Amino acid sequence: MTKIRDRHILILLLLLAGIGLYIGWRKFWFLTDDAFIAFRYVSNSILGHGYTWNAPPFRPVEGYTSFLWVILLESVWRLFGILPPQSANSLSLGFSFLSMILASVAVWRMKLGEQLGRYRLVLVALLLVGMILNTTFLTWSSSGLETALFNCCFLAWIVVSVFADGRGHWWRVGVTSTAALVYLSRPDGMLVVGSTVLMIIISLWRETRARRVNVRSFLSIFPLVVPLIHLVWRKSFYGEWLPNTYYAKHVAAWSEAGIRYMASFVLEYGLWMWLIVLIAGVVVGTRRFRSRLHLDEITESDDSERNSASSTNVTERRLCTLLVALTVIAHAGYYTLIIGGDHFEWRVYSHLIPLIFLTLFYFVSLMKLRAGWSLAVVVVFIILSLPIQWAEHLSMNQFTAVKLGVNLKTPVSDKLPAGFSWITGPQDALQDWLVGHVICVRRTEHRLFYELQLRRWPDRTFDIPDWAGDYPVAYFTNVGMPGWVLPNVAIIDGFGLNDYVIARNQPDSQKTRGMAHERFPPPGYIESFIPNVRLTRKRTIQYALRQSDKELTDARIMKLEKFWADRMAKGLYRERPVLLPD
Repeated sequence: MTKIRDRHILILLLLLAGIGLYIGWRKFWFLTDDAFIAFRYVSNSILGHGYTWNAPPFRPVEGYTSFLWVILLESVWRLFGILPPQSANSLSLGFSFLSMILASVAVWRMKLGEQLGRYRLVLVALLLVGMILNTTFLTWSSSGLETALFNCCFLAWIVVSVFADGRGHWWRVGVTSTAALVYLSRPDGMLVVGSTVLMIIISLWRETRARRVNVRSFLSIFPLVVPLIHLVWRKSFYGEWLPNTYYAKHVAAWSEAGIRYMASFVLEYGLWMWLIVLIAGVVVGTRRFRSRLHLDEITESDDSERNSASSTNVTERRLCTLLVALTVIAHAGYYTLIIGGDHFEWRVYSHLIPLIFLTLFYFVSLMKLRAGWSLAVVVVFIILSLPIQWAEHLSMNQFTAVKLGVNLKTPVSDKLPAGFSWITGPQDALQDWLVGHVICVRRTEHRLFYELQLRRWPDRTFDIPDWAGDYPVAYFTNVGMPGWVLPNVAIIDGFGLNDYVIARNQPDSQKTRGMAHERFPPPGYIESFIPNVRLTRKRTIQYALRQSDKELTDARIMKLEKFWADRMAKGLYRERPVLLPD
């Protein structure tokens, strides 16, 4: 009866959390200009060109960051007639709520001390409150990007890997299926697939020794074929093993930026307290573990053979948990030490929000405090995590407009009492450096830029005058909105996310580094395609007539693209003069 009552309370908590999430989603609703990049790929697929940025004969490139996301957006469009700009954020809301459910399931199944274990419902409530009050979680419950999808799939993989019962057939189906979804939702999922392969090897090795391997054992790992199929398709269709976005964004390891990015994240969300609890929990837990080993040596049991199977299962579960932990650390480390953070606020850390709470509960439990003290630690952490993140959010919301080429930033030192100066001072300094390098650009700026683009661009149009040629071309550096508004115009992406050549052109080492803003066209590249489409100040699209001997044809486009791709392959980035093919 008690279990039934607890489940009813859990469902009620989730319903209340869903209402809270919906309210936060409405308040934080926004679209990024980059979201329209994926929308254009979906549009081209609907038009019969496949997942391409520019229709053939232009070379296909993978400028989107989530294969699964574009499939979902296209499916909704085809089945219900709802265009991506209208469906994307509703889908993100659904995935965010599913993440809350998964995190609650993890708390429900988590191994806790006897005292704290009696307060699971309270912990679930604190988890849900903490997630709803977290500005990063609310921010990425919309945006138009695939972030909420990736976070949900990643969390599902963790919950199945760590908290599911048993390590048999159905567990392998669950862990391989969720790993495949993580891979399809972002290229980062390659790391998850690698860890999953190790888990499967451990699981099958146990069954091999017990002589219980059969056809079902191998069928259970069949979902891992999906990433392999996608990888082969990517190579055959795009000609590369990695997305074009990787080449455009990754210039060189940038730990100088990434360490600042992580330090600012720690300060903004009060994670210094989380680190203290983690260290204390590890110290106390290690001491208890050593004491238990010593006790086991003194009091050996005669039923060791009977308990061997259970011991093996526990060992396997611990190994899987360790692999999951290492995967999360490696993922964060990659973006911190190699990539240097992210252009979009805390997007690459956003999946950590529920994990921070889950690990906090676990390490508090390891400390074996009284239940009241343990819950107090969690409440204090939530309270301490709020001031800076909400001061940042409210300060940024005061801006009502944005200028092209100017990134918004505002200090929080003058928004909080003097007692916070030991945190706000370093935080302001870190944010000033990051924003100056186009890193951690806030939600408000992306929202305002999207609204600016809406005012600058006309409605989506397929109409092109005949005299503009068979292949009208435009050149922009912010390509999201024009890519959606002009579906029948070939658009050259100045920052290279959707351009094979620009993504591989060497950046100017004399210029200040800027996240995802370092690539630029080689001399003569743009001019060779003779752009003849531009946006006027009167919010109209203007087309120009090309000379007849310079008109683009299928053959000329393919020659030009091969010419420039060969120059990139040979390292001829900036040599002049450039002798273009006829």
